[in-house]
This record gives sequence, C-alpha cells and structure tokens, in this order.
Amino acid sequence: MSTLETSLGMSTAVTAGQGPAVVLLAGTNFCPATLLQVADALTPTRQVIMVDLPGQPGLSSSQRLRRERVMAYGRWVGEVMEQLVSGPAVLVGHSLGAAVALSTTPGPHLAGLLLVSPAGLSRARLTPALLRATLPWLAAPSRRAAGPCST
Repeated sequence: MSTLETSLGMSTAVTAGQGPAVVLLAGTNFCPATLLQVADALTPTRQVIMVDLPGQPGLSSSQRLRRERVMAYGRWVGEVMEQLVSGPAVLVGHSLGAAVALSTTPGPHLAGLLLVSPAGLSRARLTPALLRATLPWLAAPSRRAAGPCST
C-alpha cells in the first residue's frame, strides 16, 4: 500500500502483480476492496493498481467533491498515474470510476480505457440496501464507517 499526495488530498493505492499495468477505479460509494476478484483475475499477468477515489469510502481523503467533480477527478487520475505507472497502462473504471476515466487527459501513461457501467448514462437506483450500506459513511466519513473498504 502506498500513500500519494495529490491536488485532492491524500490518496491511497494498492499495487500487486507484475507485467503491463492496469489501474482500477471503483464507482460511487465503493472502494478497491470491492474490486478484489477483478484484481485477483488480473495479477497473474498484469500489474494491478487499485486507487481509492478521494471523497469515496476507503483510505483516501474523505473530503467530498461538489463542484466540477468529474473534471477534478480527471486531473487527479493524471497525477496518480504519473506517480505510480512507469509505462502505458489501461485504465479500468466502474460507474463513477468510468466517468473519471473518461475525463482523464490522454497522455504517455494511458494505453486505453475500459469502462464498466459508466455513471451518468442512466439514472442511479437507490435501494434500501444500498442506502443502509452507504449512509453511515456519508453521514460521518471515517475508517469505521467505511466498513470493508477500510481494510
């Protein structure tokens, strides 16, 4: 696990495996812990980098972004990739992570994008189960409230 200083505050990343890099970005109210099965499938042949989005559950800054959120995240991804990726990497984003990936400026560290259920293409459906899982963290961001995302 590594800690990065970024324009959006402290960001936490976990890196595993070797080979061409894949950067995984989780969706709204999720964290890299929710992507472990994907990471496990990729690590035999790839270096997998999972990064907590600031303002989302996990170990990065808990400061929620309000204005120009996606554009700020796009700049943030560029900073993160510059610090963590030595060559071209595929950026994989789920939900909000896909919107963040789409807002990233192409550069030497970006080999391609894989977008899974990009946010904004359809209206989010808030179920009681989703609200029960996310409201504690939204009400008071902390490691304890992040549940499985804090490990």
